[in-house]
Amino acid sequence: MAKLKALFRELILSLGTDDLVCYIDALDECSEEEIRLMLEQFEELGEIAAEEQLSFRVLLASRRYPSITMAKCQEINLDIQDGHEMDIRSCVRSKLRLRDPKLKSELSAQISEKAVGIFLRVVLVVRILNKDSDQGNAHRIRRRLEEIPPGLHELFEDIIRRGTADNTYLVPVLS
Repeated sequence: MAKLKALFRELILSLGTDDLVCYIDALDECSEEEIRLMLEQFEELGEIAAEEQLSFRVLLASRRYPSITMAKCQEINLDIQDGHEMDIRSCVRSKLRLRDPKLKSELSAQISEKAVGIFLRVVLVVRILNKDSDQGNAHRIRRRLEEIPPGLHELFEDIIRRGTADNTYLVPVLS
């Protein structure tokens, strides 16, 4: 990490009138300790750039975890943007394939509520329930939904633990 920081420092100091923008995605896939160290180092680099009046910006993207405060940043939380929850409910209604309209409405509401703003969780849960329904397990779909772990990490563990037959849920979510 020290070599990378030194490289960034050199790069920043050589910017002149150029801009440098770094995009870092999936911060939530690192440990909290790694994230804190990285953010601390980017803050230091930002201070160097500011002192030298150079243009250096960093865009960090993460799901809800981790919640780490930075001193000088503009936070944008997509979960609280107008329409986000409505988009999730719409996605569930359009993708959940159940014949019983009452059951579909009931489960759609539960799936949307349990999604806590995470589209990936919605897609995975809907695929699990659709597969159970397709295999003639419509009578146990309510129970299956209750069995699905609440967290995304736990959901992935559950999918993997169930074996290769259920790993079809891990196909790209944009299909």
